[in-house]
Amino acid sequence: MVITIVCIGFLFADFSNHRFWMNDFKVYYKAGLRLIHEVPLYNVYDENPKYIYKYSPVAPVFFIPFTILPFEIAKIAYWLFLTAIVLISFIMMAKIVVPKQPLNACNKIFIYGALILALHFLRELHLGQVNYLLLTSFVACCYFYITEKRILSMGILAITIFFKPFGFIFVPYLIVKKNYKELAVFAISLIMLFFIPIIFYPSWIEFIGLYKGWFHELVIEMSHKQSLLQDGNHTVFSVLARYTPIHYVLTTELASKIYQVAVLCIIAMLYYFYQKEDQKENKFIVNNFAFLIALIPLFSFTSENAFCFTGLAVFSILFNFKQLNLVEKVFSLIGFIFIGGNFSEILGKSTSHFLDQVSVISIGALALLIVLYSARLRKVM
Repeated sequence: MVITIVCIGFLFADFSNHRFWMNDFKVYYKAGLRLIHEVPLYNVYDENPKYIYKYSPVAPVFFIPFTILPFEIAKIAYWLFLTAIVLISFIMMAKIVVPKQPLNACNKIFIYGALILALHFLRELHLGQVNYLLLTSFVACCYFYITEKRILSMGILAITIFFKPFGFIFVPYLIVKKNYKELAVFAISLIMLFFIPIIFYPSWIEFIGLYKGWFHELVIEMSHKQSLLQDGNHTVFSVLARYTPIHYVLTTELASKIYQVAVLCIIAMLYYFYQKEDQKENKFIVNNFAFLIALIPLFSFTSENAFCFTGLAVFSILFNFKQLNLVEKVFSLIGFIFIGGNFSEILGKSTSHFLDQVSVISIGALALLIVLYSARLRKVM
């Protein structure tokens, strides 16, 4: 209830401040209209180049229902939809972490979780993005995976790939766990979804042209990657390089690539030993999913908004906080503050910008991952 009031209140605040833009939603909305009218999705520069469509040809299909409404009304509808998504994510995370606990007994944790994650879901609402929608989808994948509804879990995971390819992070886990049936369902789902745009573009030339346009946008996006040593680069590769003597040896492009591959291999090896024990208890599966989801913003060159993917880790730690030792509790508090405390409205724009540039948010995410790792090794969560 409190979360709903906050989200609706923020809607009225955006209205009153003439900031009700939802620019990212506008991109999806227009792409949905283009899909319906069978006009080109890509290389359309009739708007701010910052907000051109660069996602898959499948994603706009899910926004077609909003195109029934005029854009100004559709923005309100999407805001309310995202508000519902935030509520659903909180409920699902509670159901996953403490399945036997009644929801009315989780209110205190919901409030703590909302305070920690408010920075991210409020920005998500303001911009009309899909990160929180993806987080909720990953949480749903975890829920259905635990409850043995694996086909549904993999179907949802496949859908997320066509928004942003973050979901591929679960593939190594499924391979290690020998979930070959689940992997087959995931692959088949991807293939089926891949061909959905042919409903709107029945010509094979147009259909193939769509995916060529998407791959072209991906190439452009990849070329815009931030420098490894650049301030504001929130990846784990950048943070480790900037805050350790490693940056002294990253003098060439080859050295940087070798370094990133080495870090990736070390994390993969640590994760393999971390999860290799038998996990019949659901809480250990949750820990693994929370760990993988929280890694997403640390692996991808993205904005601080993507750190909403630490949500399941936040709730896992909050619900198990009493079982943590002193060091884990300290790291948890550091993580919570660093992830959710950078409100420019409170700290001021200059301070907020400085904290963003030094990637405090990445340090917070790493702190939570350390807690998950430590608590998993001690088998307390």
